[in-house]
Amino acid sequence: MENKDFDWVDSTNPIIYFENLEFKPHPNPWVAKQGGVQAKGNFPINGKWYSIVGGSEGLYGDGKNTFEVWGDGMDDVMGWMTIDDVEEWLINMQS
Repeated sequence: MENKDFDWVDSTNPIIYFENLEFKPHPNPWVAKQGGVQAKGNFPINGKWYSIVGGSEGLYGDGKNTFEVWGDGMDDVMGWMTIDDVEEWLINMQS
């Protein structure tokens, strides 16, 4: 994503990009033991929630280059998303 200047974003509710995500060990100890990670939270601009995971058996992403995402209003996860795919998804969830 080259142009990150959006008219709908204001300074009191900053947009979240992939680089802003804070990945921590997955909350499931078995998944964390295998290297599973998770970044989760709510978007400041609209309050919608998100969860991005990867890096363990049973997750649809390696946690480094591909990820599984799930968020507000989704019936199912989307897997094997690249970093660029995740960033596009983040931006769309916030618009």
